[in-house]
Amino acid sequence: MICDNNPSIICMGYSTPHRKKELFEDLKKNGFQIRELYFIDVSIPLDKNYNKSINYFKHFVMSWYWGSRNPLKFKFPMSEILIKQLEKATGYKQIKFNRDDWDNDTKHKLLYSLLCPLMFQDVSTRLTTKEEKDNLKQLETFSSKGYKPILKTFEDKNMDLSRLKK
Repeated sequence: MICDNNPSIICMGYSTPHRKKELFEDLKKNGFQIRELYFIDVSIPLDKNYNKSINYFKHFVMSWYWGSRNPLKFKFPMSEILIKQLEKATGYKQIKFNRDDWDNDTKHKLLYSLLCPLMFQDVSTRLTTKEEKDNLKQLETFSSKGYKPILKTFEDKNMDLSRLKK
C-alpha cells in the first residue's frame, strides 16, 4: 500500500530528461510513489542579458520561502566548515539572499516548482570586462536591476465558499 508512512530511499540519477521520464513512468507503473529532490544546472549569462535572466527566475523563486529555509543555511555543528569545504572542492559559492529581497509573482505557473538557487560557479578568474565582474558580484545575492513582480490579488468572488456547501 502506498502512503507517506512508508520509509523512503533517496536515489541519485544522472541522465537525460528522456531517460528520467522513462524511469518515473516505470516506477509509477509498478506502484511506487515518487517525491522528487533534484538539482539542475542553469547557465546564467554575465553580459548584457544578466538582469533579464535573473529577473526571469525572480518571478517564481520565492525569496519569502527560501530566504529562511534554504538548505545551505541550516546550522548544525561544523556546517560552516562543511560549506566552505564544499565551495573549495567544487569551485561553487553559496547564493545568499533573505526573505524579503524581492516579491515573486503571486500566480506564476512555476511558483510551486519550489526552485531554490543554492550555488553559483565561481568563474571570476575567467572574466574580462567590468560588466561581467559586477554581474558575478550581484549573483552572490541573486540581485538584479529592473525587476518588477506581477502582483495579483484575490477578488472577493474567488473567496466565496458558499459553492462548497452543497
